[in-house]
Amino acid sequence: MEVNTFPEVHVARKAFSSGKTLPMEFRRKQLAKFVELLEDEKNRARISEAVYKDMRKCNYEAIFTEILVVLAEYLDSECYHVVLADATGTKSLLTHRFDYIFFTGSAPVGKSILQVAAPQLTPVTLELGGKSPVYIHETACCKMAVKRILWCKCINMGQTCIAPDYVICSEQVQEAFIRYTKEIFNEWILLGGKSDEKDLWIEPTFIGNVKRDDILMEGEIFGPILPFVTVNSSDEAIDFINSTERPLALYIFSKDDSVSNKIMEHTFSGGVCINDTAFHVMDLRLPFGGTGQSGMGSYHGPHSVKTFSHQRAVVKRGLNYTVIIAISMCVGNWAASFGFSLANVMNLQVCNWKERKI
Repeated sequence: MEVNTFPEVHVARKAFSSGKTLPMEFRRKQLAKFVELLEDEKNRARISEAVYKDMRKCNYEAIFTEILVVLAEYLDSECYHVVLADATGTKSLLTHRFDYIFFTGSAPVGKSILQVAAPQLTPVTLELGGKSPVYIHETACCKMAVKRILWCKCINMGQTCIAPDYVICSEQVQEAFIRYTKEIFNEWILLGGKSDEKDLWIEPTFIGNVKRDDILMEGEIFGPILPFVTVNSSDEAIDFINSTERPLALYIFSKDDSVSNKIMEHTFSGGVCINDTAFHVMDLRLPFGGTGQSGMGSYHGPHSVKTFSHQRAVVKRGLNYTVIIAISMCVGNWAASFGFSLANVMNLQVCNWKERKI
């Protein structure tokens, strides 16, 4: 797909250059329109029908988790565009000189996005997912913990960037986990392994005794398959986590704060949630983003405003008045940073008062 086949880029840039998007009232109106889009029952029904056909997702979960398509009938058609393109077309699109690129997807594609952005020095935020581990300590293997893990794993049939990718625990905890799962799902999920290719369906499945070099550990699973890695201690869990790429999310279940703190202090991840799953993403006061292979930069709530804004320093000084500047304060602060007192500096007669035009 050729670069010139994306007129939306030129239309959007022209609208921006006209100053149309600058007034705060325009921005508030667009946000209000987006809320209207989300609350429109017609759109909810269409989205729910689509995701049910795709993933057998119930109506409540569709409304709760899906990002609805931005329709031209709601948002300004000059400023906001949706461009559908394959991999080749997307690369071609990115050759335009964008002011900012935000991408969510896989690490290999994220790397290609960076390569395209580099020649123009275009800033980029990447949210790349990854293999988010769940560590379950012996003190926290209860029915509530299992429910919370399964809930997050089964959202969107496991196709979310923060879905638990694998469980790290002792053999005893693994046995208890399976026992609680039987109770929760009436033994249905334990059997697992069934699939229907025509219906795009894979039954939620557990796989035990998974090793570091197994194919299941090569990349993000992004589906309803949950491998178990058995360890004998939290130290072994830390070593295993650190032997993999840095994940987008890390889940720790433990009633012992010293265990939770040790795992946090000795591992890296985009975010951490203790004794639950996904809630660190739902609180919009918190930044959400990855590190290493799971991404760079963050967003959500006020952090999104910072991400898509340039913090430009502006200083305006007058030309028609005189002020007294206390040089002593400047020198005193500088001296203090080196362990000197202001009195010592004054004894050196470095400090004085000056009248100065500004």
